[in-house]
Amino acid sequence: LFTYSSPEAAAAQGAFGGALLFLLLACFFFYGAVIFLGGRGTFAGRGGEFLGLAGAGVLLLLFALLVGADGVFHNMIPETVNDPVRPRPELMDLSTNSPLDQGNLRGRNGRDRLGQQGATPGEGNPGEEGESGGEPRLLGLPGNSWQDAQSRSGEGDPPRQYAVMIVESELSSTYLASRYFTLLDDRAGFLAEEGNYLNDLARTRYVETWKNPHTPLYTGREGIPVSVLSVDPEKGIPYFPYTVEPTISDRTYYPFIYSWQSLSLVTDPRKTVLLNFIDSYPAELPDEAERALNLDLSPEQLSRLDELLEPLDLLNRPPYARLRGILNLFSSYQYNMGFTEDWSTGHILDFLSRTREGDCTEFSNGAALLARRAGIPARVVTGYLASEDLQTPNHRKALEYLREQIPPLRDRDPGQLFLVTTSHRHAWMQCWFPGYGWIDVETTGTAIPPSGTGDPNKLDVVIPIITETVQGKRSFIFPWRLVLRLMGLGGLILLAAAYGGKAFLSLRLRVLASRPGERGFKAAYRLAQMRWTDRGYPPREKQLTPREYAQICPELTPFTEAFLRGVYGAREGEEEKNRITLREEYRRLFRENRSLSRFLREGISLRGLYYDIKGR
Repeated sequence: LFTYSSPEAAAAQGAFGGALLFLLLACFFFYGAVIFLGGRGTFAGRGGEFLGLAGAGVLLLLFALLVGADGVFHNMIPETVNDPVRPRPELMDLSTNSPLDQGNLRGRNGRDRLGQQGATPGEGNPGEEGESGGEPRLLGLPGNSWQDAQSRSGEGDPPRQYAVMIVESELSSTYLASRYFTLLDDRAGFLAEEGNYLNDLARTRYVETWKNPHTPLYTGREGIPVSVLSVDPEKGIPYFPYTVEPTISDRTYYPFIYSWQSLSLVTDPRKTVLLNFIDSYPAELPDEAERALNLDLSPEQLSRLDELLEPLDLLNRPPYARLRGILNLFSSYQYNMGFTEDWSTGHILDFLSRTREGDCTEFSNGAALLARRAGIPARVVTGYLASEDLQTPNHRKALEYLREQIPPLRDRDPGQLFLVTTSHRHAWMQCWFPGYGWIDVETTGTAIPPSGTGDPNKLDVVIPIITETVQGKRSFIFPWRLVLRLMGLGGLILLAAAYGGKAFLSLRLRVLASRPGERGFKAAYRLAQMRWTDRGYPPREKQLTPREYAQICPELTPFTEAFLRGVYGAREGEEEKNRITLREEYRRLFRENRSLSRFLREGISLRGLYYDIKGR
């Protein structure tokens, strides 16, 4: 109760609390031992149970030493009946003399509609100006209180953009795809294909390096490495993913837990101009491109698409010119910030023909419908957009702070680092072209840009405050490697002790067997019984007499009779003769019943030692 009273009390008690906890557990253990083994004479004949309890006590002591005084953490979350208290982001004073502080790096619409050239502001919740009503601010939230952005924001809270990942890429705009939508339903709209390896890729926890089994034979692509440090386990990887290194989960810099590296064959922006020279599509398309042409809609829905495409006169144009015509259609559409969850075909058709106002969901889905109707294979992709055009001064200041707090980032080129937030969640379109494969297409590039409350750059940026204290508050990570090493070392010590005990006992019994008298006869019988059991023969149970045991193992009959005659039936003056007879029967017993397998088994087995101790 004392350690649970408050975090301050728990921190102040230090080692005393750990010692008190261990003392409590130790007392409980010994009290249980007294109850279990208590009573006069109870300890006699119960060495095995007592040994087990003693071993449990040793394990308890080992656990206490491994966990340490600070092994128990308490997450103190103050909460009233109706109003849960959430940590409030604090204003961060990160003013520097960096040249990044100068100028305006706010997002702007990309001049080129292809995804690799230029970018459009990402998506998030509809925004408004900073809480102060002026310029957006950089805010910090304690790392140990970091949660998912949706669960953190409550009713009445101003919308903010929360850090999601830090991306290292040499591209000015990197589309980090996590879900691909190829199937089309006349009501639900675009759906993700079950069993598609690209969709499984984002949710797979890798145990070894992943390599794409489908190598594209396309030109106009170059290998681009991308590194990601993320608070979200779902992976965003540029298309076309070629290799992905194993995902690393490390809570040292919480909440940036997950990191992965990928190599993707990305469309070279300098070669996309060659798309103008593609006259038409081949008669036979790859299966994935053929599926991306499916437009199984009702006649009424198709007619609504035709009404939009007919004025564009795209019928006799080459594929890329058709795509440009569709994107230019959106020049009169209003682009607003947000990320709509309504993907239904009716909603998208209303956007295209009636409302003409939406976020990236409506633009990407609407463009994909029009592209398919125009004969261009198209699909919708969702993920995050890491773009230089979306890095505001607050994003750059946040990156400077995070680079100082996360040492692995310090040796990275700051010009290739991008802070991705919840406002950069995005949806776009991919189109298939012969010779190039799938190419990312930014569908909002020609639209009327958002302004006022729709501008994500007016949102405050919230990042985790990463300190040594925060790192120390992370959840306890059980030291599996250390425990396994200790268990392995303990196992080796136990094995060494067992074989050493076996060798010592065998030597002792040999010495005793060479002596005259009853003690020597019993030592010889005990030694023979151990060796016999080690060779794989049935052991002698405690309740069996030597003759009853010889009935189970007839080979022991001569040796057993010699033993009984020497102990119980010896006549005066025949002691030495009986001892010689017993020794000869002993040698004959193991000479006649020997083989290589039995010899090796006798050296390795510990059964004889076990049953000898058990029979005592």
